[in-house]
Amino acid sequence: MIKSSRILSIILMLVVASASWIGAKAQSWEALDGNTTAHVEDVYYHLFEDEDDNGNLVTKATVTNKYYSETADGANSYTGAVVIPEKVNIKGEMIPVVGIMGKAFYGCTNLVSVEIPTSVITIGSQAFDGSDKLEAINIHPQNQKFYAKDGILYNKLGTELIFCKRTFSGKFTVPSDVTKIREFAFNNCKGITEVVLPNGLNEISNAAFMNCTGMTSINIPTSLTTLGKNAFSGASSLSSSINLPASLTTISSYTFRGCSKIPSVTIPEGVKSIGDYAFRDCASISSIKLPSTLQSIGIYSFASTGLTSISIPNGVTIISSSAFTGCKLTSITLPEGLQTIKASAFANNGTTVESVSIPESVTLIENNAFNGTNVNNFYINNIPSRIAIGETTPFTKSAATIHVFDKMKSIFENATNWSNYAGYFVDDIKITHVKSITLDNEKMIVLAEKSGKLNATVNPKDARVKDVVFTTDNETVVLITNSATGEFIAGANEGKATITCTAADGSGIFAKCEIEVKKKYEIATSVTISDTELSMVKDQSKTLTAHVNSGATFQGIIWVSDNEDVATIEATEGKAKVTALAPGVATITAISQDGAARAKCKVTVGYDTHTLEDGTPYENDEVIPVKHLTYTRTFKNTNWQPLYIPFRMSYEDWSDQFEVARWLNMHTIDSNNDGIADKWAMEFIRVKEGTLKENHPYLIRAKTKGDKVITINNATIYPAETNSIKCASTEYDYEFKGAYKKTDFPTDSNDRFLVMGGGEFGKGTYINPYRVYLRISNKEGQLVTINEAKVIILDEFGFEETTSINSLESDKDNITAVYSANGIKQTSMKQGLNIIKMADGTSKKIFVK
Repeated sequence: MIKSSRILSIILMLVVASASWIGAKAQSWEALDGNTTAHVEDVYYHLFEDEDDNGNLVTKATVTNKYYSETADGANSYTGAVVIPEKVNIKGEMIPVVGIMGKAFYGCTNLVSVEIPTSVITIGSQAFDGSDKLEAINIHPQNQKFYAKDGILYNKLGTELIFCKRTFSGKFTVPSDVTKIREFAFNNCKGITEVVLPNGLNEISNAAFMNCTGMTSINIPTSLTTLGKNAFSGASSLSSSINLPASLTTISSYTFRGCSKIPSVTIPEGVKSIGDYAFRDCASISSIKLPSTLQSIGIYSFASTGLTSISIPNGVTIISSSAFTGCKLTSITLPEGLQTIKASAFANNGTTVESVSIPESVTLIENNAFNGTNVNNFYINNIPSRIAIGETTPFTKSAATIHVFDKMKSIFENATNWSNYAGYFVDDIKITHVKSITLDNEKMIVLAEKSGKLNATVNPKDARVKDVVFTTDNETVVLITNSATGEFIAGANEGKATITCTAADGSGIFAKCEIEVKKKYEIATSVTISDTELSMVKDQSKTLTAHVNSGATFQGIIWVSDNEDVATIEATEGKAKVTALAPGVATITAISQDGAARAKCKVTVGYDTHTLEDGTPYENDEVIPVKHLTYTRTFKNTNWQPLYIPFRMSYEDWSDQFEVARWLNMHTIDSNNDGIADKWAMEFIRVKEGTLKENHPYLIRAKTKGDKVITINNATIYPAETNSIKCASTEYDYEFKGAYKKTDFPTDSNDRFLVMGGGEFGKGTYINPYRVYLRISNKEGQLVTINEAKVIILDEFGFEETTSINSLESDKDNITAVYSANGIKQTSMKQGLNIIKMADGTSKKIFVK
């Protein structure tokens, strides 16, 4: 059984311990800086307002140094053992202490220990930095944010190492749970000799191991993604090789500055930038391979290292100032794509480099870029106008030879700043020089005070330097405003000047343009063209000429084809070579240079040879000539069949193989004499002379069956249009219609009768292209159903046997009856052949067109 006096003693001890954490003892305070800061019991506080858990504004406090600033050193502000209370009494109000500001205990060289209560939830950067005698950081066990062990401060989860006491010595193994080492965590831990980092570490923050002068080795885990500024700066004893992981993309500024004993560094593919001073004074590094992904090299990044050679990757466009100054380089390789070499980039190596090739892409070399580095040979792969150099010694002149393009020595010796190296140039880099220059105008007229531009074409295409320089022989008339692009401005007064465009490669090739300055223009009123129409075949060429009226200021012609798939133009002054590319129609327009007048020529491109096969659609929408046209069709019998073609045929073209008939008339027949027409007759007459029209319905009959071929020279193919022939009687309207292209004719069976084989009509439900059909309607436009119809071919009467209607005029009173050609009595004469019965019993044949 425990005695009551002992229980009382234990309770008393707990009360006393609790009091040391909550700051229960009486406190005095001092208000400073408008009540935002306070000094209570030798602890300095910053006061601020914040919301509590209920959203109410309350006053809170954070521990600070006597300067109340994160930027000012709090040297000697705190000594001995410091106890931070959970609450501080300010004017009788207990204010919670919730944090420790950055640099709160910075530089407190006599600080021995700090006790941190449960209320503290933030600790700022470098809070204990410079407190070199600090041995103990005691965290209340119930603090939810931090814990400490053996003078090492962590976050509560143990994933972030915040501070290591500066008195630590020997080997330090970072716990396996740590994923981040906070900035300045080990700064000035001079007694640490070796650091072992865990796999899983992601971040080494700024200055984490800065000035750890006793540290000889450290491993960089493959999990690392962030390596902060000054991370190992000043670790002068670090002598292990550094293998940076593939997960890094940036090496920050000053990261390894002053690590003079590091023998080598491996920089992985994926790194894009190396920061300022990153490896400065790493004197033991004699070689390094820069990754192909690298894009940026900072100032002094490799200055005063032991590098003996360097090859810059293609992605780097700028080599920053003094990046490789003070090295031991004997080999320098620069990439195509590099644009700028900044001041002193390779200066003061104190070595000899046999040669350096300056790529074509370089446009600027600043002062002292190679000064103090003895380069025996520089090879300059561009021209002075494209590479600017510093005014003072970008190169060391002694014993240097500067190799430039052949024929360009004098150009370099007279160029700005390059002239400082006169006597050192050798023009022995062989290149393809310009052979000719063509200007887009050889003569121009411009208005006074107006600007203009000349465009130059340099040949051959593989000329190494295509730059040109424009000059004028009379700056009062024409002033060049951009000597590289040919831009100019005319003066205020009329006059003439010659602009000369000279190749910049030293070849001496030039071209000239005469410019006349006028105060006003005479606008063109007309353009005369040599031909308004041209007929051509594929691959044929013809020449058009055109002229602007003589009074116009501008006599030039601009040629345009509106269909370059059909015909193209090669224009020279007032002439245009027209080349036919494909069948079709193009309009060539000749336009006066001022755009005020124009003339046109229609170019029809036809076929040299072309075949139309019956049954294959022809979709051309233009009138196309053909030198040799072949029409093919297979006849399975010798019956009358439809014919509908998009070209013309003369009697001589078909008469040997075919008979052709054209529609004359339509007759109604009352076969049972009941007064109602119940049969129909379609009347055709053979064509024995003349020409068959294009897109016109006919009937055709082969004299023998089989494959038939018609060849026509100098034919014309017309657009395949749908056309019809119409006639009418007192009761009906007739339409005989044809189509060469596929046509969606109406599908009502009463709407058409197809011309069928065997010389008869019959109803059809579908019609293909290249065929014809008959449409019959009454006067009200309603379609008429036909039960029986026949085709009648008139061939027993020739045109010469018929009598004209006019010759009957005097005998009209003697006409007793009118019959159709097949003997059907009619009320009057119809279109086509009619038989006339006279009162005296004779008959006459009348053909009505």
